[in-house]
Amino acid sequence: MKWVLTICFCTVALSGALAAADGAVNVHIKDEVVVQGPSVTLGEIADVTGESDGLVAQLSALSMGNAPWPGSTRRIDLATIRTYVRQSEIGLPGINWSGSPYSVVTIAARRITSKEIGEKAKNWVADRVSEYGGEVIVSVSKISTDCLVPARLQEVEMIVQNNRGELVQGGKVQVFVEIRSEERLWRRVSVLLDVQIFKAVLVARQGINRGEPVLASMVDEESVDVARMRDTYVEDLSQIENSTAARVIKPGNVLTTRMLLFPPAMRRGDVVTMQISRGSVWVTAKGVAKRDGRRGEVIPLTNSDSRRQVLGKIVDARTVEVVY
Repeated sequence: MKWVLTICFCTVALSGALAAADGAVNVHIKDEVVVQGPSVTLGEIADVTGESDGLVAQLSALSMGNAPWPGSTRRIDLATIRTYVRQSEIGLPGINWSGSPYSVVTIAARRITSKEIGEKAKNWVADRVSEYGGEVIVSVSKISTDCLVPARLQEVEMIVQNNRGELVQGGKVQVFVEIRSEERLWRRVSVLLDVQIFKAVLVARQGINRGEPVLASMVDEESVDVARMRDTYVEDLSQIENSTAARVIKPGNVLTTRMLLFPPAMRRGDVVTMQISRGSVWVTAKGVAKRDGRRGEVIPLTNSDSRRQVLGKIVDARTVEVVY
C-alpha cells in the first residue's frame, strides 16, 4: 500500500512539473475594469501570467467581445471567458483560474454637454433664418440630455438635421443633432428651439373701423417678433397708400395685407399691354381686361388681335404678365 501511494504522489508531482515546463498559465480575474474599447481583451479584465511569454501574450490579446456602450456596463463571467478561450484554439497545457467569478466592464468616456449640443443647434438655425432679415434671436427651449462618447475618440462631429431639410421658419423649431465619429452614429439628440425674428413693421396706433381710410397718422413703426405671423406684414408706409380697412383693426395690431383693401389697379374694359415670355425674349400685345383687378391679382383678358382668352397677372395699371 505504501508503494502505491508513493507512486501516485510521484505521478501527480511529475505531471505538475511537466505542465509548468510546458507553459501553464495563471489567470486572475479582476472585479472591475475600465477599458478604452472598442473591444475588450482578456488582458484587460484579468492578470495573465506564466512562464511562456508567447502564450501569455496570445491569451492577453484574446478578444472578449465588444466594450459596453458609454454610460453602461457589461458583466463578463468565468463561463463566458472559458468559452472564448476554448473557441480561440490557442494550444494551452492548462490554466489556473483565480480571482473574481466575473468582471464588470465600463468604457472610459467623455461628456458632450447639452450646452455644447444646444449651441451647435442654435447656430445652425440662426444661419438659416438670417435670410429673412431683421434681428434673429434663437434660444434653446428643451434638450434631452448630455451625451457620453468613448474617451478614445479624438474627433467628434455634430451634424444638425431638420425634418424639413434646410427649410427653417420662426416660432418653435425642432432639430436633431447627430453625434458621429469613426463613421458611426453614437447619439441622436432632440433639441427644441424658440426662434424670434424682430422686424420694423407698421402697428395700428388707434382703432380703425372697417371701410375707413388707413392713414400714416394712424400707425407707428415698431420692432415686432414676426416669426409666428402667417400673413404678410406691412413694413413701409408706401404699402398703405390709398388703402382702406378690410375689417376692424384694433390698437396695437400689426398691419397685414389681409387687413387692407385697395382700389382696383385695372378696370373691366381697360385696354392694357400684355407681356409674355418666350425664352429670353418678351413679346407684347394689346388686350382688354374682362374684370376689375388689383395689383398682383390674376384676371381674364382678351387678346385684341386673335380674340383669344388668356389669364394675366396685373403688374400695374396698364400692364399684365400673361400666365396662361
